[in-house]
Amino acid sequence: MNKFTKQCVAAFASLAMAGTLCVAGAVVANNVAFATGATAAEKAPWNLGNEATTKKGSITIKKYKDEVDDHGAQKKSTPINGAEFKITKVLKIDSTAIDLKKRDDWVAIAAVVKKLNEHKETEAKITLGTDASSSQTKTTGHDGQKNGEVQFNNLELGLYKVEETKAAEGYSNDVAPFYVTVPQITRENTEVNNTYTYDVVVEPKNAYIKDSVTKTADTTKMVGAGDEITYTIKAKLNKTKATNGNKDLTEKDLQDFAIYDDVLTSAYKTVNQSVIAEVKINGENAAMTKDQDYTVSEESGTANNGINTDRKRIKVTFKKGVTNKGLQAIATKANALDSKPVEIDVTVKLQLVSDLSNFVGKNKVLENKSGFIPGHGDGIQPKPTPGGSATTEFRKFHIKKVDATDKTKVLNKAQFKAFADKKEAEKCAADPTAADACAKAMTGFADTAPQTNTEATITTTGVNQGNSGVTKDYVAKVTDQNSKIYLVEIKAPEGYTRSDKVHEVSLTSGDTAQEIEIVNIPDNKGGFWFNLPKTGAAGVIIFALAGMCLVAVGMFIFLRNRKKDEEQQAA
Repeated sequence: MNKFTKQCVAAFASLAMAGTLCVAGAVVANNVAFATGATAAEKAPWNLGNEATTKKGSITIKKYKDEVDDHGAQKKSTPINGAEFKITKVLKIDSTAIDLKKRDDWVAIAAVVKKLNEHKETEAKITLGTDASSSQTKTTGHDGQKNGEVQFNNLELGLYKVEETKAAEGYSNDVAPFYVTVPQITRENTEVNNTYTYDVVVEPKNAYIKDSVTKTADTTKMVGAGDEITYTIKAKLNKTKATNGNKDLTEKDLQDFAIYDDVLTSAYKTVNQSVIAEVKINGENAAMTKDQDYTVSEESGTANNGINTDRKRIKVTFKKGVTNKGLQAIATKANALDSKPVEIDVTVKLQLVSDLSNFVGKNKVLENKSGFIPGHGDGIQPKPTPGGSATTEFRKFHIKKVDATDKTKVLNKAQFKAFADKKEAEKCAADPTAADACAKAMTGFADTAPQTNTEATITTTGVNQGNSGVTKDYVAKVTDQNSKIYLVEIKAPEGYTRSDKVHEVSLTSGDTAQEIEIVNIPDNKGGFWFNLPKTGAAGVIIFALAGMCLVAVGMFIFLRNRKKDEEQQAA
């Protein structure tokens, strides 16, 4: 190869790298940009003369939140501290050492740009440095670094691999590893000759995901221990069409997207895949379909998998490669929403255990955790990201049944049901014997051992370890304006009338335990009510005998007079 040919090859290689290698990060992750215009352009390394032996460069990484303005342009207004970056020098390509002070070695780099952009390092046959002189790690905003920046100074000229090894708290790790040359080719479009920048600036961006997952507990349909509680996880996709450079998202951009619930196993009767009740794209009418749109898996916590040992992770993972399903359906929705993130709603139904005593007391709550795995492109390892938690407080109460005329007299064998819905409670109170009148009673509100001929939804006074007149202590939710507890007496003690009133229970977090007193009035079988005139028994018999005597005397007189009349007529 003559001198002229070598110059031509070098020129073409430089042009190729201007369009590929220098924007490798942008190609790979769609969220890395190379800053231009701030640093003066210089000569090529091989044209530096004596300076070439001592010439150094730098890589400055400026970390911004991934956000756009009203026109879809990146705002670059929120620097991010706490993101950790590592740079590693590439020592060899195909077992040959590279030196960017030589034109021919730029040609060698250009030959592997496509493979490196596709994260095929093995096929590119590169050798990364392993000693301290070849690798450095720094964190944005830490150890003297500027706000949202890290700067790697005094770098040897060469090719470097840049990795975000740790995302900042609350941000996704969706920046794929990328490669950058020091110096960077910075030829302007209007210029013929190449120029080079030795102080390279890159601007990778991360989506803020700390508030992307929220979780709420619906306590309006439950009372307490033993009941079913419903949780809703709302997870926002960590990407939008706008943050994707206004290019349509595909399932390839959303790989490994998943939503999970970290369930405290001691608080619920069953913790497995069956607790996922529904998965739905917010705003769509139809729910997604298991095994077509998504799969459900479960994983118990260990000391090594990042899940607490007292919890089990139930994970919904969205499928790829299914036409108009799973990740494809999510991508389609995200593209339609443009700059607004698509939201996925996951409904989880869990049945509380009958003994919640470990969650009762000051500063004690039942915490149900959640999170998600942000969708990502090629070259990024999936990272579980904790999301919002739902907490529920519980307190104890029991029912005390007393005589309305003497409250020191406690009453046993009164039976009650509990409701979360006032209308259902009123229906039951009106007539407990009517068909399905009490069908919505809470299943967890029950005696420790159901009494003879009673259901599992009934609690009875005076049967709990000989505690006369009271039910067992029941663990129930702390109530508020939207979530109440309603008690209905379905059977009164012997000799008393049933109370058909719906009794509302309010439990506050300040309560340790509460006693709900309910009174009964006696019925009319025990001689309690007002004394009535003696119109029966002996008095009635006397009057009856007197009446009979009067009738007999009257009949005797009538018959005697009639006989006299007949005798006179015969004479």
